[in-house]
Amino acid sequence: LRRLVESNTSEFGPVQGILHLLPLDCEDGEATLAAWQSESQKTVHGLFHLLQASGEQVAVAIALTGFGGRCGRDKFGTDLLRAATGGVHGVLRTFAAETGALTRTIDIDRALTPKEVATIVIDELLYGSAEACEIGYDKGERISFMPEQEEASRPGTGWKPGAGSVVLLTGGARGITALAAEDLAAPGVHLVLIGREVID
Repeated sequence: LRRLVESNTSEFGPVQGILHLLPLDCEDGEATLAAWQSESQKTVHGLFHLLQASGEQVAVAIALTGFGGRCGRDKFGTDLLRAATGGVHGVLRTFAAETGALTRTIDIDRALTPKEVATIVIDELLYGSAEACEIGYDKGERISFMPEQEEASRPGTGWKPGAGSVVLLTGGARGITALAAEDLAAPGVHLVLIGREVID
């Protein structure tokens, strides 16, 4: 993938926009572990590697999902293999936070024609609000899902690792991860920190 991006970049210039349609190919079926891993590898990990190979000059990245227009919030059951594609939203939000790129996940009904889908994508690029990052189109209605801060209404479990426990913390040793590490540290507890930078 990296070689493909590099060869196209040398011929046409840097990648400035990505439209990720692969999640639309996923059919619902039994969500076995193997099927889930395969679909996630293609759609979610594929998007991650594409963004990584394309670099920080990407200004716009959009992924389309085919949950029906409500981003899977109205779907339940064990035959929802398509849910494995939902991770593209998290990948795009992380990319936006790290680079400042405009990112969007657009969920559609897969019964739409290619022309209708193209119109939705163009409209989102031209007229969509920059704050709306997760959009659904259900029966012609545009729905925007926006996160809201909310206080936790239930008490914590109070679980703490005991002596001999190994706790894996990802995200480096600063910020939230550092606070979590401080809270989990205790005699005999082994904290393993994974991040992209060397700890000073």
